[in-house]
Amino acid sequence: IKIAHFQSLVQLRLEDALNVLVELFEFNEKIRFPISCSLGIYNPFPRNVITKQYWLHYNISDEIFLRASIHEINHMIFFEKWKQLVGDSNSLEPVYPDILWFMEELLIEPTLNDIRIQEVLSIRHDAYDSLKNIEIQSISLTKHIQELYDTRKSMDQFLLNTYVFLQDNYEIILNSL
Repeated sequence: IKIAHFQSLVQLRLEDALNVLVELFEFNEKIRFPISCSLGIYNPFPRNVITKQYWLHYNISDEIFLRASIHEINHMIFFEKWKQLVGDSNSLEPVYPDILWFMEELLIEPTLNDIRIQEVLSIRHDAYDSLKNIEIQSISLTKHIQELYDTRKSMDQFLLNTYVFLQDNYEIILNSL
C-alpha cells in the first residue's frame, strides 16, 4: 500500500518537477536513465549518483518523500550534467570532502528553489546549516553560490564558475567546518 501511495505521489506531484529540473540543467540531448527509490528502515537517506538509486524510510510523510526525492534526484541530474560537461573521467560517488560533493549539496538551494521548480512543486529547500555558516569575504558560502546562479548565462557557465569558486576557496571551506 505504501509503495502504491508513493508511486501515485511521483505521478501526481513529482514528475512535472523532474521534467522542469531536467530543463533547468540544460542538457544538450534528452537524458534517460532509470532512477529507483527503495523503501525500508533507513536513516539517514543514502543515495548513489552512479547507479541512480536512493533509499527512504518507508514510514515518512508525503512532504518528506517529495522533498527527499527531488533533493536526491537533483544530485543525480547534476552528476549526469557534470559528466556531460567535463567528461566521464571519474565514475566514483562524490563523497566529502570532494569538491563535487560540496557542489551537489550547494546546488540544492538555488536549483530547487528556482521559481520554475517552485511553480510545480512548492517545497523550499535549504543547504546544510554547516555550509550556510561558512563565510568567504564576510559573505555566506550559500549566498556566493546563489549569486553565481542568479547571474548565470547558462547552466554550464554556472557549474564551471561554481567549481572554480569552490576550488579557489577550498581551504577556507574545509577550515570552517
